[in-house]
Amino acid sequence: MDGSRFVIAVAPDRDTALRRNDEVAQRLEGAVADGHLADFSSLHHVVWSPDLQARNWDVLANDRGLVERVDSAFVRGGFAPGLFTEFAEAFATDPPAPLTLEELQGTSMAQVLDRYEFPVGDRVAVVSYLRGVVSAEGVEASLEGVEGARLFDQALFMNAIYREFRTMTLQQMLVGGLLVI
Repeated sequence: MDGSRFVIAVAPDRDTALRRNDEVAQRLEGAVADGHLADFSSLHHVVWSPDLQARNWDVLANDRGLVERVDSAFVRGGFAPGLFTEFAEAFATDPPAPLTLEELQGTSMAQVLDRYEFPVGDRVAVVSYLRGVVSAEGVEASLEGVEGARLFDQALFMNAIYREFRTMTLQQMLVGGLLVI
């Protein structure tokens, strides 16, 4: 991943940060499909927001042919038929509690999470790392409308700082020269 370009989404709490990160990941998948970047690495690849987990459970639980398709695919791969009866029975029960970031803390996954999620004052930030950015403008455009999300481009940031420093230095030299005269 390119360490100088990443997307950061800031939210007031972890659940909101995960929801925003779900949307950022969806938008970045679109940016990859549109050719604006090659790939990205995101917390979304590790854990989804509780809302998305619940929606996915509902979709799977209401797909009547899912168990047969899964069983058939594994049978074609050389597995014995009927290995997924517990899988089918799980959808007849209440959905499990969503996997949360808190549950992953203190596990071996904590080190993975630390590079994606961290506190920023009283808020939470989630970072998605980018690789092969072809069009920073295209990536920025794909993030439009996602509250608290923005592309950070270190080169553009440093150029802007240098430009402001240069302008301020010239202004101070001009004022100093006028004062001397």
